[in-house]
Amino acid sequence: MHDKNPNVAALNMIYQNSKMAIDSIDCVIPKIKNINLKKDLAAQMLGYHNLVKSSSAQLYNINHYPEDVNIFAKIPAAASMYLKSAVDCSESHIAEIMIQNATAGLIELQRSFNHNKNLTHEVYEAGINAINFEQTNIHKLRNYL
Repeated sequence: MHDKNPNVAALNMIYQNSKMAIDSIDCVIPKIKNINLKKDLAAQMLGYHNLVKSSSAQLYNINHYPEDVNIFAKIPAAASMYLKSAVDCSESHIAEIMIQNATAGLIELQRSFNHNKNLTHEVYEAGINAINFEQTNIHKLRNYL
């Protein structure tokens, strides 16, 4: 169920985006041979876990529960990630896949925060942190292309 409260919607966007990113990293990390890429993705995963934790905490503080990613979005995304990484598991290809996923997440986050003008300061800051985190991840992954 989607809440009309813009703070709830924005926090759920951070939560869901981060959960999808964790699932994506979880899918590809066993296939990576480059230790530096593996370390970078492990650090990103930790960052996404922190975003999940902080967005969940903020939702609980306003008497809401985080909404999990829709199963109809989750299954095709996981299958796509698995197939793309099965075809080519080179560091360049893995970086490309992760950049594409992070860019899609970044677009959704930015769109959500652009359309939700009545956010509390705390939620707005959480969104800016999530957006900056995605941009940093994309920048780091470009080194592996």
